Amino acid sequence: MNPIDEFAREFLDKKELELSEYLSRLLENPKYVYAVVLVTEILPTFSEEHDGYSRTLEPDPIYRPFYYLQMYANSQHFKENTRIFLINASGHIEGCLLWLTRTPPRFRGSSVPFGGLVHELLKEGILSGELAQQLLRFNSLFNVPAKHMTAYFQPHSRLDERTFSCLDASSGFMIMRKLSIELFKILEARGVRLPHGWKEFDDNWLSPIWGSKKL
Repeated sequence: MNPIDEFAREFLDKKELELSEYLSRLLENPKYVYAVVLVTEILPTFSEEHDGYSRTLEPDPIYRPFYYLQMYANSQHFKENTRIFLINASGHIEGCLLWLTRTPPRFRGSSVPFGGLVHELLKEGILSGELAQQLLRFNSLFNVPAKHMTAYFQPHSRLDERTFSCLDASSGFMIMRKLSIELFKILEARGVRLPHGWKEFDDNWLSPIWGSKKL
């Protein structure tokens, strides 16, 4: 079992794991047109119409990565986009962590591995030890390899081998959701206004309807 599968099986509950595997099957098949709709359904609302334009909600570093997760959750090209999909999943977590610091950024900037942020917030008592360890594990499995494309490659590996499989990406997405739910609780407890939060798990997300329409 690879380390990502191991983390997913330890961290996600039965339904979350089932959804991760179902979503992976949708995303890896370019004929399933509802994969992106399902991802959008799972995500919190992240934008609103303003003067005829769609604008990301504030805080921007927290909500803007959701827009890119939706954009890259396109089953027609997803196999080529697993890395950038996970970069944006990591960017959302990093945005949450930055907004727990004393000087949160106004806008999303270039993201980096966030292990240092986790250690800082743990030292200040903002994160629990358990949550910090889960975030560090996410960082090492998804964020660092996504930032450094060759992190998982070996000498003489196949040229067409991807850093992340579709299942890796969907597992990362579901793990991000669960970590973010905990971070949203901390943010709100510290007075950060979050206009939209995560929805409760909906059994309809596991419905066969998402895989019913093909091109």
